[in-house]
Amino acid sequence: MIIKETLQNHHPPLSYYTSYVKRHIEQYVRNILAHESLAWMRDLVPILRAFNMLLARRADELNDTRYVLMQRDLHFGKIMCDPITARITAILDWEFAAVLPLPMWTPGNAFLWNGQQTAEGLSEQKHLYGVFEQMCGRRDGALLEDFSSKAPHDTIKGVFNYVRAIVEVCPRGQKAEGAREWRRFAEEALGTLGITI
Repeated sequence: MIIKETLQNHHPPLSYYTSYVKRHIEQYVRNILAHESLAWMRDLVPILRAFNMLLARRADELNDTRYVLMQRDLHFGKIMCDPITARITAILDWEFAAVLPLPMWTPGNAFLWNGQQTAEGLSEQKHLYGVFEQMCGRRDGALLEDFSSKAPHDTIKGVFNYVRAIVEVCPRGQKAEGAREWRRFAEEALGTLGITI
């Protein structure tokens, strides 16, 4: 029986980037230990705990970052525009929003995508992302520098995102093949940080 509450994250606000990542990894470890659909991940638990210890040891270095408000599920379906001026009038659905360290920002697969599973749709998404980068550069050039993935932040983000994805989809019986590939990516990222099975 799946205990629904263990799949939810009930965390108070956290002051630091490393605290945010560590708290979520702790939750993911609890989920892995609690749910049979995640039993194939249990040998990774000591490695995830070692990852959290690394975050604690490097906290001063890693926490030296900017924090920004993130919508976290942004795509065209969430953006309202004035049809006459073409100016954005609202961004909808802020239930997943959070103030997070900039290295945790990720545009997600749907960001600036028109929903078309075609080469043209993906090409348009890539083009619009370039426009987005130009607009950010005009507003605050330093912000773009922070957006670019930098070691070890990009590696930490990789571990975090792959483990999160596995813990979210496996208890629902979804994406079993993808989850095994995500685990491999998480293990590679952990290895880059010097943490191996």
